[in-house]
Amino acid sequence: MWPAGAATINSTYSAPAIVADENERWAWAAGARIGYLVAPTVLTYVNGGYTETKFDQMNFSVAVAPPIATSITLQGQSYRGWFIGGGMEFALTILPIPGFFWRNEYRYSSYQSADLIFQVSGAPFPVAEHIRPQVQTLATELVYKLNWTP
Repeated sequence: MWPAGAATINSTYSAPAIVADENERWAWAAGARIGYLVAPTVLTYVNGGYTETKFDQMNFSVAVAPPIATSITLQGQSYRGWFIGGGMEFALTILPIPGFFWRNEYRYSSYQSADLIFQVSGAPFPVAEHIRPQVQTLATELVYKLNWTP
């Protein structure tokens, strides 16, 4: 999967911002798709459903060139949400073996927001971060369907 984005904590002082990347470790989804057969070998569809994902630990740094590492970390988090997308599927009739398809799909996933509070070593107060992960995925796949007959 692609990186889910960056979380930023802005300081109320004139110091530079503290930033971190939040990368997706794994995700799963359950949903349904509805399609329309545009041609005998081309299916177009939309899909949607429920999804869950796990993001890696975030390691914060001070946003200067080059970035300065800090001792601030935030443990990995799991989020639940929904997805919607669409795509096209083409039957590969040029192959000698039937049952192969080429699928291209776009998917947008939105997860519930979370207010994460963690203590920074040496800081007199806890630090909070409001996170609302959103993931966009573009996939192309070669698919083989068992017992498929033209």
